[in-house]
Amino acid sequence: MNERPFYAPTPTHNAMRIHLPGAIPITMGSSSLDNTLRVRCIRPTSWCLLDARIQGIANGFFHGETCVFAEDGTLIATASQSGVLPRQPHGSEG
Repeated sequence: MNERPFYAPTPTHNAMRIHLPGAIPITMGSSSLDNTLRVRCIRPTSWCLLDARIQGIANGFFHGETCVFAEDGTLIATASQSGVLPRQPHGSEG
């Protein structure tokens, strides 16, 4: 029987935990419909670059994607998020 090695968080894991849940920075009370994190590889790194992009906004919904790169340029994870934008009250400027 193969046992899994002990998993100890590294700075890379802490960065992903801090930044990815809010990878798509929509504000004003939007509601998330789903979040997906796909980890490609685990690599020690002192920092991560997150390339977050809104892929589309239409009919009160949004979708965005994020690529997470290690310090050496390796793609270590991708993330995506869809959500519902808040409604503006009738007569408000926006």
